[in-house]
Amino acid sequence: MFGFTIVVRGPSRTRIFGPKWFVTEQFEYIKRVFDLQIESQTIEVWDALTRDRATLYLMITFTFGVDIPPAARSGDQPLSVGDEAAILSLHNWVLDWRRELSNHMESAARQLVSEIELQQLFSGGRIDWLESNLLQRGNGRLNQYGVRIGNVNIDRLMPPEDVTTASAEQRLADARQQTTLLEERARARAWADALVFIADGYQRARQRGMPDAAIHREVLHRILEKMAKDPATKIVVTPEVNDAIERMIRNLAGAAP
Repeated sequence: MFGFTIVVRGPSRTRIFGPKWFVTEQFEYIKRVFDLQIESQTIEVWDALTRDRATLYLMITFTFGVDIPPAARSGDQPLSVGDEAAILSLHNWVLDWRRELSNHMESAARQLVSEIELQQLFSGGRIDWLESNLLQRGNGRLNQYGVRIGNVNIDRLMPPEDVTTASAEQRLADARQQTTLLEERARARAWADALVFIADGYQRARQRGMPDAAIHREVLHRILEKMAKDPATKIVVTPEVNDAIERMIRNLAGAAP
């Protein structure tokens, strides 16, 4: 019986044997068998309420075992009086110790989550705080039954769906806003380049003796052409104004200098 201990019930007393060996006397029978090895269990906690009434989903993994020394667990040393007392306590007071452990850990997780707000829970260091307190509260209750929790890990901690969706929508809105800002800056640079180009052309035309009327007509033509082709201008002005701009461009192109 490596790694196991056996509770033997007789007509007048209860005895514990193992690990490694057991002997029964007449009228004694095996009442219960305990696995002394360290075990691992994963539980899910649904709809845990935070202090600000948000719901959370948690997946928690913890290790546990009967609270005896490692050497006694492996059978390298006999069970002491204290070890037997721990096993008898578990036998006498807890019908299904794994289920009791699971229920208690879920209850402790819900209580801890209720003590903190959602935003605080997802800030730095709070997961460690949650794991540490789960370990402390778990052992605080279960040690009296002869059970010890070794460690606790929060495998998954998920906010409510509406919060997750809102966060994703906000990130999408931020990305769209950033894209719009970049597009506006690009259009502004394009307008600036176009106006500088027109101003340079205006100066060269004046230096070459072109009449002012012809220069003004050409400048107006270039600006109107730029406005007609720029998507931002089409958003700002009405379709009727945009059509008028295009007619003016055609008229200017056909007019004599």
